[in-house]
Amino acid sequence: MEVRKLQKVGNRSYSLCLPKTWIQAHGLKEKDSVFIEENSRNELLVKSSDTASRRPSHISVDVSKVEDIMEFMVFCYVRNVDVINLTTSKADYKKITKLKKTLKYLDGYDITAEDENKIVVSFLFKDVSINLNNIRRRMLYLLSQMLESIGKDEEGIIEEIETNIDKLYHLSKRIIFSCIGNAKAKEENGVQSDEDLFFLTLIFKKIENVADTVFMLSRSDVKPSEMKDIRNMIGVINGLFAGKESTTAVKALLREMLKKYSGGNENSGASIYEIADLCKDITENIISLRFDLEYFKHGNEE
Repeated sequence: MEVRKLQKVGNRSYSLCLPKTWIQAHGLKEKDSVFIEENSRNELLVKSSDTASRRPSHISVDVSKVEDIMEFMVFCYVRNVDVINLTTSKADYKKITKLKKTLKYLDGYDITAEDENKIVVSFLFKDVSINLNNIRRRMLYLLSQMLESIGKDEEGIIEEIETNIDKLYHLSKRIIFSCIGNAKAKEENGVQSDEDLFFLTLIFKKIENVADTVFMLSRSDVKPSEMKDIRNMIGVINGLFAGKESTTAVKALLREMLKKYSGGNENSGASIYEIADLCKDITENIISLRFDLEYFKHGNEE
């Protein structure tokens, strides 16, 4: 390992000479820019290019060569592709219909140009401040609204809420992807390390799973006592995120719910058990995030 000394520059900063061999190997010259990023271990990484900015934000594709247009659009959305040019020599109405159906679940994507041979899909939220905390709060709020609509003959409203939660889940994946190796995006979303993105991905997926289960449950006969238990579970998860509930109290409640609905033969009982199990997973991932923040924030790794 090569050791170099810091040189003080003025009253506010220090400089460090980079090895000439490294400069030459990366084709750099005087006044070129280099990119400095701090990783989760408080190490500074010096890069010859901004890898985050090299992700393609535009793509052109022949629709006829895309086997599953729905999965392709979701992948582009998560991959942070801002403009998708879809070309075709022959109109494929079946694929176009699937495409437009998929866009309903991808918040921010919209068709900005269309003719017989081309469709342009663009992401329109680039100048809007959206972060993971706002998305998570919105998902949990919509989940509580879904619970309030059960039993009130509001099936259309429940389905609309479930669709909106799905859209927010896909948006969370897009933002999480943008945070990988991107210090600015991580800071904007309150993420301290790339490792945290793993836990956040699981949390958003589990919240979306809870919404799916509640949606299916809305088609069954749910007792008032069962609805109360579901509301309590969602309430303590909200409280845990907000710092108003202790992990001990939340885990105790969820253990009680798992025991109460274990082996339930009725559809509602099995679904409530699944919700409790998902809330348990969410709790464990919240705890992991807190451990990372408390014990690994200042480079305490040994």
